[in-house]
Parts: sequence; C-alpha cells; structure tokens
Amino acid sequence: MFISCPKDVIYLLPALPSRFASGKLEGVRTFGGFVVERLAFRNGKVEECRIRSEAGGRLSVSAGGKLWQIETQKNQTYCVTESGLVPCGERECVR
Repeated sequence: MFISCPKDVIYLLPALPSRFASGKLEGVRTFGGFVVERLAFRNGKVEECRIRSEAGGRLSVSAGGKLWQIETQKNQTYCVTESGLVPCGERECVR
C-alpha cells in the first residue's frame, strides 16, 4: 500500500511490498480536498512528497513513524521535509 487515508491523516508508504521498494506516484486524490502531486521513494523511504490543498484546511501527514500537521491555504502545495510540512518554494521538498 502506497498511500492510506482512513480518516483525517494521509499515511505515506504504510505497508509497502518489498518488490516496490523504489518508485513514484503522481496525482493521487485523498480525503478533504488534497492531492498527492508527487511521492517518490527509495529503499522503502520517502524521498520527496508534494501535496496540494484544493480547499484549504488542516493537513496531517504520517511517514516513517512521524506525524506532521499544518493549516493549509487553498491551491497551495506543501512539501514533506524532515522537519515537517512547509509550503513548496520555502525549502527543498527532498527529505
């Protein structure tokens, strides 16, 4: 499983099969008006993740045992970094 969002959290790579240890996904819609524009991973770990908020509101993302949250703005794209979620353009999206 590449992405799971059972309630109000987007889980990245929650149950990744070993045969898919590296790869990328683009354009995956999730709950609450969010789109995972790009998810790149290598050796079972997130390398890059960009998530666009179509409606604004709270975005919660979990990866590698960490949980990050941010209040988003409509049509803004956010990057998952080691230190949390940041608007793309403020920092590199590569973890």
